[in-house]
Amino acid sequence: MAEYRYDATLRRGRKHSEAQEEEPFSQDTMAIKNLVEEMRAFTKNNPQPSHGPLEPPPPAEASADEAPAGGMPADGSLGDEPTADLPPPPEPFAIHVDFDADGDFGSAFAPSDDFVLPSGEEDLPEEETRPPREPLWVRMRRRARKQPPEEAAAAPLPVDVAAHKLTGYVRFFTARAALASFLTAFLIFLTFSHRLGLSLPAMLTFARRPSAYLAVSLLLQILVMACAIDVLARGLLDLCHFRPGMESAALVSCAANILYIAAALLKPSAPAYLPYCAVASVSAVCCLWAGRLRFSAYRHTYRTAAQASDPYVIVREENVYEGSGAFLKRRGDISDFVGRTEQPDGAARFSMFFVPLGILVSLLFAAMANVRTPSVPFFCAFAAIVSMVAPFCGMFAYVLPFRQAAGRLALSGSALAGWAAAQAFYAPAAIIVEDSEIFPPGSVTLTGLKVFGSNSFDKVISYAASLTAASGSGLAYPFVELLRGQSEALRHIQEFQHYEGGGVGGEIGGDRILLGTASFMLRMGIRLPRGFKLPNAIFIAVNLDLVGIFAINYQPIGVVRRGLIMCLRHKFTPVLALRDVNLTPSFVSKQLKMKLDGAEFPTIEQRLLLSDPSLDVRARPVAVVGRDGFAPFAESLIAGRRVGQVTRINLALTLLCTLIGLLVMCYLVLRGEMAAASPCNVLVFLGLWTLPTLLVSGLAARY
Repeated sequence: MAEYRYDATLRRGRKHSEAQEEEPFSQDTMAIKNLVEEMRAFTKNNPQPSHGPLEPPPPAEASADEAPAGGMPADGSLGDEPTADLPPPPEPFAIHVDFDADGDFGSAFAPSDDFVLPSGEEDLPEEETRPPREPLWVRMRRRARKQPPEEAAAAPLPVDVAAHKLTGYVRFFTARAALASFLTAFLIFLTFSHRLGLSLPAMLTFARRPSAYLAVSLLLQILVMACAIDVLARGLLDLCHFRPGMESAALVSCAANILYIAAALLKPSAPAYLPYCAVASVSAVCCLWAGRLRFSAYRHTYRTAAQASDPYVIVREENVYEGSGAFLKRRGDISDFVGRTEQPDGAARFSMFFVPLGILVSLLFAAMANVRTPSVPFFCAFAAIVSMVAPFCGMFAYVLPFRQAAGRLALSGSALAGWAAAQAFYAPAAIIVEDSEIFPPGSVTLTGLKVFGSNSFDKVISYAASLTAASGSGLAYPFVELLRGQSEALRHIQEFQHYEGGGVGGEIGGDRILLGTASFMLRMGIRLPRGFKLPNAIFIAVNLDLVGIFAINYQPIGVVRRGLIMCLRHKFTPVLALRDVNLTPSFVSKQLKMKLDGAEFPTIEQRLLLSDPSLDVRARPVAVVGRDGFAPFAESLIAGRRVGQVTRINLALTLLCTLIGLLVMCYLVLRGEMAAASPCNVLVFLGLWTLPTLLVSGLAARY
């Protein structure tokens, strides 16, 4: 290896040997070497000055034997003695590059080894080998999975905007449902006319003109389906996504009747039976009314949540109290309340299982009946059996109780987050009850004040207000209001602490302040006046000397008592996380005139933790409360539990109706008893099973 230095000034190269025997140079290389050595000697004998500016040399006349102004002799060679009048040449700017003079330079200039072709190979392009092209549906599914959820999900809709939009939806659904109900009533009249002996025109009687009867029934059903086009379209979409619901069952029932009537009209010689258009139309109308009830419930819910300027939210936080879940009421954000409310409910999830099974059973038994009894058309048998898969009671299993509860809670300023609230409130849990919920602001007042010694009135009030404000109890409101009337300010407290015996303390300006009940003062060694009997009194001491007594009046509120009774009756456990030094279980029980046998009163450390406003709550809100006090809090809990209970009862009724109806219809169709499985009997059967659902759903608003 040899090291070469590239000189940017001379555009020449020179070679340094590394203590090895130099190889013979060519003639051009030796000439360059001699030139570089001479230039090196010239630079050594004429060093560049280390300081001071460079001055141009004085002009000199050039002779024939002397070098020209450029500093080079006329013959083009450098002399042995340098010329003193010439300025020193500038310091060369050198870039050092190491390479092998005798090696192959191809690898040095190639970007990588992939671009260096071995010897003997031709530079021919390789044939492109592409993987086999995947089907379109596979690529579309992969793209949908790669789409980030942040882009797919829409921005949360504010509650006021959602309430305004739902007003138009409710009116639109109401108009269409009313029109569809009128058309369906005429279909029901046609269905029961031959059973009840009602007089009809000859062309509308099934016995005389079956083709006209079928055509009129088909036309009316198509008009009803047109009124419920969006509901049935959603059922078709759910069916395509393999998550069918009650809308999908109604759509299949309507389609089965259309196919049966179309086949009967195309082949008039085949035996015809009464169509089930009235049954399918009633299912579609029930879907419309269920949608109207759903949007009406959402409108009440969002409107109530939007009316609260600074609302409370109710969350269910796990592992808060003794390792179990507890309900907390906190100030919170309701930006995602709309999305949480409109999540799939329990009825929709339940129908995803029994609707596809019911459709498959209907197809199977319809085929068996057609094989066993060829006189029974396949689509007629299928329409008869599948009508039991879309019971009327299943349409209202969840939306009717939710609508009842939403209307009741709107009166108290509360709103439920749909099925999420019903599911959260269904399981028993503890309820964290704070001071402001038992005695809201305004129900605790100061009725008297006595100051001892030479202490000033303003100073005692300032001390008491500062301690109560630092404690975060319900006593802070009347004391702070009294302090504002005196134009005083709260004072800074050091070493503030709560005591288990019913008191608080701290240091203010070097004075040790204690505030609490009479029993607390006695335990702290502070003497009280003899014969002093004042209920609900609060004592304050400075440096273990009593300086003041405050008379407190607690005004009980009837709705709070009613709320606690309802919570205890529904197996909720009130946890009294109270900070007021006067509020003990016995005192609360005496004031509210009720027994608190099921309530719990934890230690002062647990009470401070549970009632801490800065407690880290990560659960999403399940209800919104727009008013203070315990009554709206309790009503939200009870209403949410009632919605869950009633929905489960309605789903049980729906399941029984479907199972019994399928068994009876399959038996009758297999036996060929189509007269017993007539549309009149089906309507009566499904209507009777709907009555219990309507009655039970009213319990959601009664508690």
